Amino acid sequence: PIWLKGILGGTGLRLRSGLRDHPLLHAMSMFSMSSKAGSKPEDADRTCTNPLWLICFLGTLGYIIYAFSYAVQHGSLLELTGLPDGQGLVCGVSAPVAEKPFLYLCPSQAEAKSSDLVCVAQCPISIEGSVAKSECTDSPDSDYPSIPVAGKVCFPTDASRYNQLSKLSFQLSLNSFLAAIMEIQKAWPVLVLSGLAAIALSYLYLAILSRSPSTTIWTSTTLFTVVMGAMGIYTVCSTVNTAVQLGDLWGVMGNPEFVIAAIVVISVLCFYFTVLYDRGDIDAAFKAIEAVAECIDDVPALYTEPLIGAARKTILLLLFFTGLLYFISDFDRVESTDADGWTSYTIQYESTPLLIAIGYVLGFMWLFEFSRAVSCFVYSYITETWFYSPLEEDTGMKDMKMSLLLEAYWVLARYTLGTLAYGSFVLMITRPLRDAFDYCSRPIRKDETSNACYKCANRVSCWGNVCNRCTSCYEDYFRPLRKSAFMDVAMNGKDFWGAKTDADWFLAGQNAAMSEMDGAAALIASTGSLCIASCGAGITRLLCAVWPDYSTTSSPNYIMLPTFVSAVSFLVCYVFSHNFLMMPDFVADSIFFCFCVDQKSYGIGKSAEEREAMNQRGCNIQSLWGSSGTTPATSFVRGSHPPKTLELYETFTSLA
Repeated sequence: PIWLKGILGGTGLRLRSGLRDHPLLHAMSMFSMSSKAGSKPEDADRTCTNPLWLICFLGTLGYIIYAFSYAVQHGSLLELTGLPDGQGLVCGVSAPVAEKPFLYLCPSQAEAKSSDLVCVAQCPISIEGSVAKSECTDSPDSDYPSIPVAGKVCFPTDASRYNQLSKLSFQLSLNSFLAAIMEIQKAWPVLVLSGLAAIALSYLYLAILSRSPSTTIWTSTTLFTVVMGAMGIYTVCSTVNTAVQLGDLWGVMGNPEFVIAAIVVISVLCFYFTVLYDRGDIDAAFKAIEAVAECIDDVPALYTEPLIGAARKTILLLLFFTGLLYFISDFDRVESTDADGWTSYTIQYESTPLLIAIGYVLGFMWLFEFSRAVSCFVYSYITETWFYSPLEEDTGMKDMKMSLLLEAYWVLARYTLGTLAYGSFVLMITRPLRDAFDYCSRPIRKDETSNACYKCANRVSCWGNVCNRCTSCYEDYFRPLRKSAFMDVAMNGKDFWGAKTDADWFLAGQNAAMSEMDGAAALIASTGSLCIASCGAGITRLLCAVWPDYSTTSSPNYIMLPTFVSAVSFLVCYVFSHNFLMMPDFVADSIFFCFCVDQKSYGIGKSAEEREAMNQRGCNIQSLWGSSGTTPATSFVRGSHPPKTLELYETFTSLA
């Protein structure tokens, strides 16, 4: 340090070359550096990073546009607005049956086949009609009473024929999937209403969460468990009861309503026990939520980014599902004959549109990952700027400029688009392997002595070697590939590869605490999203039951699969609300990252070799002040932050 050189120079002392490398002098240098540990992202020396990956990203956008136009040219959404008959014609859509919108099961003494499905202009309501004689070939039986439902199908009034029609058109198959898509088209006003309600509830939830996190989380968990559990159990019981009345109990396994409801019940139970298991980590994460509330109070612009992200995701989802529906509608119905000589039609797809559709899906996966990376960068930029801003003594708050959100997007657009494109692509393709290695090596890395895998690794040498290799592979190759790289990009302006290496070094030694707090914060966000989504699904299910346009069988908008529509509403609300409720998670992670940077401030701006050399010489904060003492980073934090953030720091160091 300059002041030490001045003292030594004033006394006429000269440093020997060996003394210049003494750990004490490096410690003093570290102390002077840590007093100003970290810097605002706006002070970083930035250049345009990873520009070639921006070109690749733009090329992917061009491919998505091509694939979308191909799907529109070759597909037809009209194919998804009706039910197909036994000849592969869509009732009310295909030219030969354009004036016959109802699907009708011809009366037959033998077991019904797909060839018995025909399109009719109107449903017979008694046995005195002539529909069967005019529309059904070789049908000796007269008409049977039926009920026109949703303007699309004639439901028989007797249980036997109703069961046969359900098996042919509404059991788990591609035809039933097309029928389910038709339900979504009819219920789009309710889905839009659910999405808007999810946005409003998300803002309300964030406001309540920041004031009383504990009460909010446990109330949300209870509400989600009760609402979704009750809906699932009710649907399971009703579908089983219907199957019993039809005399085909095992046939319920092919009912989409039963399958969805059973999955919901199992998921609710799993989630509830997961929350109870992680209760300790969740209680610790409440302090992170309180610290995030202090940041939000100083930077209200943080409330704007979730809305921008939700709008961005909404546009992407609409384009994605619209193109996907066009791809789904680009099929051929191919005639086939079984061993008994009966003719039926199956849906088949050609290889060319199928390959284009796969590329279309992968391209949009990159877009969604890129959108997430954009949000992570923006949250990190704002949070890190707040973290390194001085605390006003008179107000107890930090004076932040109003244009911070615009500044973050300007820096993103000018310097880091290529880096975010590169990073999002790497994270997208490596996430399955990273999650697998993370899960498999977690008992060893966290020394979970009660875990069966840990016990086997200690007792069986070959299994221990496998676990050690798995752990080493995760730590060396997969652990750095996480969103903390984008936090370093926001702070220092490096390219993705340098940022992920930098971030992993700063987080080394703190990964257990970071993982536990991050997992708990993500679980809190998921709990809120599930609660809001369950409210949306419950409202949708109620409207399907009481709104005349959706509950009257004679209405053209009658919902035949209300559980499926409720499940879609649940997903819509979850996607919208999750974008809002992940904001505290991103902000908390950025605060944790700043804590880690401050604790290793001596390595800021150093290469990997220089950091290793400093560690070997003993230039390590913990080795100089002790794990229980007050480090320079702690002094820096105490003088620059409001009380809840300081409490979070104490919790963070205790977990570490």
